[in-house]
Amino acid sequence: MLYLLDKEVQTVKWNGIPLYEAVSARVKETLNGDFTLTLKYPITDSHLYRLLKVDKLIKAPVPELGEQLKKPVEMDEHVEVLCYHITDDIMQHSIKPIGNSQVGCMTALSSVVQAAKTSLEPFSFTSDIAKRRDFNTTETTTLYNVLLDGAHSIVGTWEGELT
Repeated sequence: MLYLLDKEVQTVKWNGIPLYEAVSARVKETLNGDFTLTLKYPITDSHLYRLLKVDKLIKAPVPELGEQLKKPVEMDEHVEVLCYHITDDIMQHSIKPIGNSQVGCMTALSSVVQAAKTSLEPFSFTSDIAKRRDFNTTETTTLYNVLLDGAHSIVGTWEGELT
């Protein structure tokens, strides 16, 4: 079941408004990549389709990770909604240059949080990878680049997976 919530929700304490009329809902999850929900919703007398706006969150079941929050970003006259995972909000944050020598992944993640130009809350980062590696950046870039972009990202350096 899909549920509609307000954008301010950080901890889901209630399910929200049930989107019981959904015609289809498809989650696409690519390891260390896209994490989207495509939703088709009918135009009916209940008028729930009018609530599907960019400033809302949709709670959707995800096979691997349980229920996840998605953010609607697009709507057209057919009431088709493409939602990106809520973590996409954080991926545009700027990260100042980082310098780490022979550290574990958790230490590198902590340095990323410290190098963020603005707070990354309410998100947190953790890792169980103990291998020691060098991790350095030379210019200000986005959190997406630091975490996921290529062999010299955190995921590439420690050969991990983002969940």
